[in-house]
Amino acid sequence: MATTYIKNGQTTTVNLTTINDDWQLNETDFTSLTIGDNVTSIGNNAFKGCTNLNSVTWPGKTTSNLVTKLRLRQICRHFSIFCSW
Repeated sequence: MATTYIKNGQTTTVNLTTINDDWQLNETDFTSLTIGDNVTSIGNNAFKGCTNLNSVTWPGKTTSNLVTKLRLRQICRHFSIFCSW
C-alpha cells in the first residue's frame, strides 16, 4: 500500500519508504495522511507546523515499523492529531 495524503483538497498517492525531515513542514493545507506499509522511518519535523493535519492512519502491522510507529504516536500526541493503526 502506498502513502496517501490530502493537501489543498487534492488526494495524492506516493510510494515512500522514508518520510524525510521537514517533509510537510508548515504546510497548513495538509489535512490527512495514510502511511503506506513500506514506510520504515519518519524524519524530524516531518509534520511540524501542519496545524490542520487532523488524521493520521498507519494500517501496516509489521514489527519492523514498531519504533517508527511509537515515534509517530508521540508526534500525534504533541499536535493533538487522531492516529489509528
